[in-house]
Amino acid sequence: MTNQVAILIQVAFKGDNGKPNDLFQFDKNYWDMTGSISNGVINRYVPNADSFSGISDLLSAKITISNNQITVVRPITAAFTVSLTQAINDYYGQSSSLDYTQQLAKRVVSPTKLTDLENNR
Repeated sequence: MTNQVAILIQVAFKGDNGKPNDLFQFDKNYWDMTGSISNGVINRYVPNADSFSGISDLLSAKITISNNQITVVRPITAAFTVSLTQAINDYYGQSSSLDYTQQLAKRVVSPTKLTDLENNR
């Protein structure tokens, strides 16, 4: 399940082949998903220790999944939609993408754990 959520998260980085650039890493980020893979919302927690927490447009990105479509909305760029099938083909089909998916999946936690992290900054 965490790999599936990681694939959905990578859609937000479509211009960077599904991963952040060298200036921004997910070492201190955590993600959860409410709902289901076919109908849900992905949430992100960035601790204050992350120097990019205040300036990352991803902090305010909203990732929703509905009717087999992943929609990413950010206040500073145009929203875009990708099908679940396309996301799986893009981010799970190549060995480099698979490696990154597995790394990102380690940062996916339950909604309860994400709330605990936010409350215990």
